[in-house]
Amino acid sequence: MSKLLKRALKLSILPASLMVVGKFLSVFILIALYSLQFSIESSSSSLFSIQIFLQTQEQVLNVNSISNLITFLLIALPTLYIIARKTFMQSARENPRTIVKLTRLNILKWVTSDKTPILQITIWTMFLWIISGVCIASSMSGNTYMWIGVLSGISSILAAWGMVRTFETETDKIYPRENKAYY
Repeated sequence: MSKLLKRALKLSILPASLMVVGKFLSVFILIALYSLQFSIESSSSSLFSIQIFLQTQEQVLNVNSISNLITFLLIALPTLYIIARKTFMQSARENPRTIVKLTRLNILKWVTSDKTPILQITIWTMFLWIISGVCIASSMSGNTYMWIGVLSGISSILAAWGMVRTFETETDKIYPRENKAYY
């Protein structure tokens, strides 16, 4: 197995765990919080063998919407943080005014070290696309509120834009454009 594949698998453990555990825990916490009556059944005829059934469609809509939102936020917030941190670091290297602004906001520690590789940004963005796809599909089928699908779609587009912008800046270090030198 190549080193890149091993590193990618290692970096994908956290977002994958957050998605699975976040969804299951949020569903069961919401059921307990709202004191909902539910039943768990096993079926070999469907894709998922264990299913949770609630009493009314309104309960299903509320629990599914909130659990999708929580799962989406568990992936979206770290992804956007990683991309913002890398963007601020790149901007600080190119423009000294950014360092002054970061000092005023007391977040200069964001740009002191480069611990955000492109592979990490790519993996987190891919997991954001996956959960956004789930939220959008669930919204289109009527199992999640529409605003959650729209929010996840916009966030995944912004994350993709940030990932591409970061990738372009990193490749400019290797193959500089227009005789610009990046350090």
